[in-house]
Amino acid sequence: MTVKIAKLRTGEDVICDISEIVEQGSSIMMNNNMPSPERVVAFQFSEPYNVWVDQESAQILLEGADEPQKINDIKLNLFPWAPLSADRKFVVSLSEVISIYEPHVEVINKYNQLVGAKNGTSESTIITQ
Repeated sequence: MTVKIAKLRTGEDVICDISEIVEQGSSIMMNNNMPSPERVVAFQFSEPYNVWVDQESAQILLEGADEPQKINDIKLNLFPWAPLSADRKFVVSLSEVISIYEPHVEVINKYNQLVGAKNGTSESTIITQ
């Protein structure tokens, strides 16, 4: 499982298990008579959740406290991305993703707790921690 956060063109931050969808080398030969290589054509998001920081916590981060802010002190919100979908795996166009980055370990732990709890029950709820 590769849990990352994807920043989308819409401004959303989506935490999920991200994998690349690749197109295998085609039968078309390149200039050097070699088959064209694999290339990424899209991403697959599994168990995606919108993730955002509570406004008060964001304000504290922006103001810059005297002491370093710990991720555990921040109210983190997670809500299912595309909550009306029956499937929890999505194909997302490359052009929709601005960047993909590694979340803090604490964020990954909270995500894993949520996904584990959801898989144990059929409820999807907003989690604020």
